[in-house]
Amino acid sequence: MRYNGRMARLIIRGLVRIARQVEKEIAAGTSRVEIQRQAAQAVGQVEQICRKHGITPHDLPAPSRRAYQRLSQLRSTRAQTSTVPQVTRKNPGRSSLIQACAGFHQELYKLAQERINSPTQNAIAGLDPALEDLLGQIREQARAVEARCARQGSQPTRLPAPSRRAYQWLRFLSDTEILAGHVRTLSRLVEAGRRVQTQQKTGLQGEFYVSLNFQASLYRARHVPEGTDLQVHEGFLDAPLEVLDALAATALSRRSAKRTRAIRDYADSDAFAEIALALDADDPTAEQSSARGQCYNLKDLFEEVNQAYFAGQLAAPRLRWTRSLTRRVFGHYQPATDTVTISQTLDTQSIPECVVRFVMYHELLHKFLGLKKVNGRRYAHTAEFRTLERQFAGYEEAQAWLRRPEKISS
Repeated sequence: MRYNGRMARLIIRGLVRIARQVEKEIAAGTSRVEIQRQAAQAVGQVEQICRKHGITPHDLPAPSRRAYQRLSQLRSTRAQTSTVPQVTRKNPGRSSLIQACAGFHQELYKLAQERINSPTQNAIAGLDPALEDLLGQIREQARAVEARCARQGSQPTRLPAPSRRAYQWLRFLSDTEILAGHVRTLSRLVEAGRRVQTQQKTGLQGEFYVSLNFQASLYRARHVPEGTDLQVHEGFLDAPLEVLDALAATALSRRSAKRTRAIRDYADSDAFAEIALALDADDPTAEQSSARGQCYNLKDLFEEVNQAYFAGQLAAPRLRWTRSLTRRVFGHYQPATDTVTISQTLDTQSIPECVVRFVMYHELLHKFLGLKKVNGRRYAHTAEFRTLERQFAGYEEAQAWLRRPEKISS
């Protein structure tokens, strides 16, 4: 292996090639002992180079970092088994949790590649053993973080921001159909990137690696010798193909005003905002007292709405305020965790109580009616839903407020 010492960020040349060669030897049936020997040798060289330059393998560019992580797995596990890193340290903080999520990203990308030519595997995770197995690991990882925090007398919401977002991302993906949609979206992005690479004459070539994340930016693209690393906000989950095409083309140096506008317009949509709201929800292990806001108590609102519109028959869901303000979508219901999340934007005296009560009613309708599935896609706002929604006393008043975001202030 050679390294490029001229760049501010260390690039270990040949690392990706070695990882791919080891994968080929696995497929060819090379013995486990030999695979582990080769992986251990490569990992040792990488760590030695990183120590020399005062960094860790985690600081390497994404393709090299992923190659190192895969070789590290092969060094100590069965070469024939695809593994995902698990949190094993006592501290549920940054290094262990984020490392585990990096492993999940790698496995999700691998599944997305496999499904490009197998569209029938894309619809429902329950029918796909590989995706079902990964779903179990993601749920187990989230529970492990919650358990470790509980043993330390803490909660995942008190983790440092990067780790808290990583945990919230895991909770979001714990829903079967959301995880299937995640892989479906990755597949479409990879396909879009490959089309761009094939069509353009002087564009960027090499591996087009894509991940969907809970991050501050809409997207980030980095170009390294091995290829392109595109990180996209999870809010683009199941976005229209023209939006995904715009993201892939922009990442591969095909930026245009039209593509930029398509990306930003979708980021301003309700669909994007609802996902962002779901990601930002507090964890389900938090005490129920978190339902009490500065002005409104979600528990009281639930009991009132439940009695008035559902004859008191709905079981109480988890009730949470968001950690941040929102400007378009003000509520979300997550079936996987039975959680109603309300934006803290509404927790102020300037918002009439009927508006907050209506948002609670809207989300409880989702719990009451469930989702309608058509061709593997989920539809929540059906004709039946809209009919029942209009039965809310004060419907027009609440809608008038929610359609005028300039009236909403903290």
